[in-house]
Amino acid sequence: MININNIIYSKIIKMAQQDPIRHACLYLPYFKQGDDLDSVIVMNDNGKVNAKATLLGHIDLLKFAIAKLQSVHDLLPDDNTLDIHGDTHCIFVNGKKSLIELLVQHDLVRIDSDDEEEDDEEEEEDDQGYDYEEEPIFPRLLK
Repeated sequence: MININNIIYSKIIKMAQQDPIRHACLYLPYFKQGDDLDSVIVMNDNGKVNAKATLLGHIDLLKFAIAKLQSVHDLLPDDNTLDIHGDTHCIFVNGKKSLIELLVQHDLVRIDSDDEEEDDEEEEEDDQGYDYEEEPIFPRLLK
């Protein structure tokens, strides 16, 4: 007698092995409004804040974040099964390994460290986090 549940289960396992689910984080270069503004402060020679240049720096930061989100959007097929949800400091994405790896190849997401340990083939990831104390990486990037 054939057990239909066993057949369905083995098909699901086979599909998952062909393109298993991966987990990754999408980090955007902003955290809190005030902290983010402080990270792009431009000082005049007289020691005072150059408000216009500072606001342009903040605009660049937000444009960089928008461009990253737009890039992820543009790479996703219309019929995708990507699961996306927010956490305090990142956006979690879960989806087929092939799709997550495509996003990783374009430097749009990072593989979670827990997920890396599960995949021996995964190369060690570079730290792509943002340090708000350092010079911003995006000034006038998207002119």
